[in-house]
Amino acid sequence: MEQLCDIFKMVPGIQSGDTGLGNPALVEDTLSTLFSLSEICLPHVSCYQAVPVVGHLCLCQGDYRGVAVQLCVRTTEHAVHVLEPEQLCTLYTQHVLPVIQELLLETPPLPTLALRIVLPLLSVIPELPLEEHGIVTALVELMKDVDPEEGICLLMLETLGCFMTAPTVDFSWLYTLGLHEQLSLLVLKLGVSPNTGEGTVLAAIRCLSALLNYVMSVVKKALQTQTKSAGEEILRSSQCVVNTCGVLLVWYHYTSAPSALLSITQLYGGQYKDFLTPYNVDILVESLKDKDDSRVKTTLKILKRIVSTDPDLLKSMIASTREQLNKAILAVKSTSPTLVPLSEEVSKLLQKTV
Repeated sequence: MEQLCDIFKMVPGIQSGDTGLGNPALVEDTLSTLFSLSEICLPHVSCYQAVPVVGHLCLCQGDYRGVAVQLCVRTTEHAVHVLEPEQLCTLYTQHVLPVIQELLLETPPLPTLALRIVLPLLSVIPELPLEEHGIVTALVELMKDVDPEEGICLLMLETLGCFMTAPTVDFSWLYTLGLHEQLSLLVLKLGVSPNTGEGTVLAAIRCLSALLNYVMSVVKKALQTQTKSAGEEILRSSQCVVNTCGVLLVWYHYTSAPSALLSITQLYGGQYKDFLTPYNVDILVESLKDKDDSRVKTTLKILKRIVSTDPDLLKSMIASTREQLNKAILAVKSTSPTLVPLSEEVSKLLQKTV
């Protein structure tokens, strides 16, 4: 492995894509050999030697570039287990991150491979400087055309989830990229896709929740400082998240979906006009039967918020649906004593004459 690394160190013009070997097949064969040996040899090679080499190899142009990036993926999987976060950040910021944006905008499978490099790094270095290398901008571009049923969608959402939950993330900058709009559109695509896996759903909810937490924080700060315009501006900009309510109801059985839906209703009240259709009420009623009181409480808070902010929503309920919901809330009163006051509040709102 060390000898092969030395070979590539001496290849002239590797950074410019001109290998100087005169035979692309020879380059591809050598890279394939290096990749085959790497699984066994990497534990015996210094990451300080391997990472700069594979970073330069990712700059290669031609059919063998995919093998070079695969080698970088394998090196990264090894490096995250043997180097300290500070060491990883220094090595990859200098030698690998500069090429990731280009890989993300290439043809498949290079974007997928690029994400397989970035995601392990983010898992141990949440503050990895992705934005300095145009990687987040490329991810937003990738979101526009990503197929929700492809594996890259999960990798992309997991990567964004790690990035968006880092304490240093600048959401105001993400808004200028249009991330909030693209994320909302992607959630809608995932909601109608019949083959959306659980991992993809959870990753999407994590991203959406991070976005909503940011909006909530801006609104709360605006209320505390009495800067009404700032709160109104972020609410207008984030209006697109209201469209995801229907999808969150479909995903309501997932642990994190109710809290995300509650955040939207706290911000926008009953602006989603289909909350109380028979199909959606069935979902809410099932949730009220949950043995987890925290989920039941969240559902009651959602119902209280949407009905109290838009009483006209009650007009959309047919009599049988209203009766079904009232019975479910009555059952909560008998099984969850701590939820009796909240249940009674919701019952009174639902019983108003419309």
